[in-house]
Amino acid sequence: MKSNILLLFSFIKIIISEICNYSFSCNLNENDDYCAIRKRTDSNTIFEINVKKCASTSCNIYDTLLGDTEKKTACQNSSMENIYKYPSYPGGVCKKEQNCLSGICINDICVNSIQNKCYNHENCPLNTACIKGSCQPYLKTNSDSECEDSYQCEFNAYCNKKEKKCKLLFDIDDGIDITDYTLPGERIENICINGSYINLKDEESDNIHRYCETLMNIDQNCNEDCNYKRLSNGQNYNQADKCLCGYNKYRTKYCVLGNGEEIYQDFLKLKKKFINNIELTKYCHTLERDFDDICLELLNTRKSVDFRNFVKEYNNKKILALQHHRLQESDSCIKEVIFNYDTSPVFSLNQKCPKYSCNFQKENCFYGNNPLQENGENITVILNPNSCNEKEFCTLPEENKLINTSLIMENENLIGQCKIYQGKKGIKRYPGEPCNINSDCLLENSICNNGICNGTGEGGECNETKQCTVGLYCNKKDKKCVKQKDEGGICVEAWDCKNYLGCFRGKCIKLGTLKKGIKITNDMAPFPGEDKRYYLCETGELNEGDGTTGNFCVVNDYDNNWVNANNKDIDNNNYIKCTFGEVCVYNNGKNKIYKSCECGYNSEGQGYCPLPSSRNLENWKNRIKFIGDSANNECHSLSRYNCYKNNDYEYYVKQREHESKTTQIHLYYNSVDCAYKMFVNQNNLQFNYYLISLFLALLI
Repeated sequence: MKSNILLLFSFIKIIISEICNYSFSCNLNENDDYCAIRKRTDSNTIFEINVKKCASTSCNIYDTLLGDTEKKTACQNSSMENIYKYPSYPGGVCKKEQNCLSGICINDICVNSIQNKCYNHENCPLNTACIKGSCQPYLKTNSDSECEDSYQCEFNAYCNKKEKKCKLLFDIDDGIDITDYTLPGERIENICINGSYINLKDEESDNIHRYCETLMNIDQNCNEDCNYKRLSNGQNYNQADKCLCGYNKYRTKYCVLGNGEEIYQDFLKLKKKFINNIELTKYCHTLERDFDDICLELLNTRKSVDFRNFVKEYNNKKILALQHHRLQESDSCIKEVIFNYDTSPVFSLNQKCPKYSCNFQKENCFYGNNPLQENGENITVILNPNSCNEKEFCTLPEENKLINTSLIMENENLIGQCKIYQGKKGIKRYPGEPCNINSDCLLENSICNNGICNGTGEGGECNETKQCTVGLYCNKKDKKCVKQKDEGGICVEAWDCKNYLGCFRGKCIKLGTLKKGIKITNDMAPFPGEDKRYYLCETGELNEGDGTTGNFCVVNDYDNNWVNANNKDIDNNNYIKCTFGEVCVYNNGKNKIYKSCECGYNSEGQGYCPLPSSRNLENWKNRIKFIGDSANNECHSLSRYNCYKNNDYEYYVKQREHESKTTQIHLYYNSVDCAYKMFVNQNNLQFNYYLISLFLALLI
């Protein structure tokens, strides 16, 4: 059945001339939420396809190509699970029965549900084929055993229909008539020495015969058909079905690459290397020999850096060879977005934390090196905070993005440069907050008047607090903008109270005043649109419940069961060592909390579990107090935690200090001397309206 479908598909491709109804370009804005957009042009039958590469996520571009209406496709989240491809044939790995193409999943392996019997090859496990009703080992090349089809032969062989013997692939020279060598639906081209054949009409019988042949492109541009030169005799050969649409702006056609061209031969060498490597193909099911892809079982089980580098090279060369006609005159991102051409380095799945050092003689502020070793070791980071002056940050040179040392786990080499960082742009300002132009203001039709976004003043009518200016809130009962309440004042939600206060049980209270064990629900302490209930807790931590325990102010600690089961040692300073990728487990008395191990800024390449609040309680209290104190300013009620007006220089130094002593304190444990100066000290601070918002967001 499968062979008949493939044959039908090939026949349809031959008789239908491709019509180029799509133009392709890479002109989507980087800030656009979509990775692909199909737009209708002036013609009802012609569409523009605009694409961009997703950052650390994937784009289902084929969803965009299907249909005849305008369509947008968003980037999709990707994870380590995407490494596992599935589904599996019998003998392959599985997590559940749905992963198995045939049979059932037992002990993480797909098993033939009808024992050793078979009705077709799909019933048989790896390195076997269905032969006379039972799953048997592959037939040997040139053995006396007769074969019925190529799936019964070894992976690097095929069944010669004439002799009924298994013969090696890629072993027949150009010019040889192979018409009767293979069965319908099988990969005919793989028996030829250069991986291709041509169809020629026999002058006497008028029948079509197939000959192995190596073709070179005479001209890659085409309108109707393609002309090739046959290397066996120098004659021209014409093929109409090889003239196909390119993925470019111009809707022009190009000829499929000849198999004699260098780019195609580069891929063919790798393909032969793979097919003839028994240590790899023994993981492939016999039915997977029909395809140009690396077989699924290998992708499911082999995770070494060397193998994944081979897969990357194989796939990239396959794209360049088999999609060469699509890529002609195309924008640079087309091969990455549409065909998944991979430009990323291959990292070990067991990376170790970087080892940090200081070098004040270095020209740049940051040097990261990941040698891509199999065991993930010897990743290094060199810091020189002195290379930046007090108005500069250490940023990625091209993106003007703040250096995050974890980025070295995702890059082979990383060099930071000192630049004035502009922060996150496009943040809207509330009434009463500073602005440069009208579009800076949040409200529709708001005017930037003398550098301030206008809005509704005291006593003015309102429906929402966002309409009122700084220092006011919208009284829901009177629909008027009125002054924010002092401590002890009656409130409906947090935004009714002055900026350093929250609303709890209908009264304005200071942040960080509720003790451990106090119940605090959304109704008791409403923070509409931005849930900050945990700011009311003394520890800054709120158990969000599991559906039964409810919401309480809590303090967490390491989970004793996890510590004992994993032989974890809590040192004299309350820290637990861990490895990159490990999960640390905590308990707040209500439920468990899971946090990732994080690499410290130390010379040993050591990771630590984030320090629990119970072992850092005084710093947690100081941080909550600092948040409350810093909110006592002239900012809008709804932007109290990402304020634009509080631009005191020392304030930002204090802000980063509090972060380094609470949520990031484990990063600086036993750290190199220059790390604190690099990531906390004011020498790396330059503030502006955008940056103010960014830092507050990071802190919160």
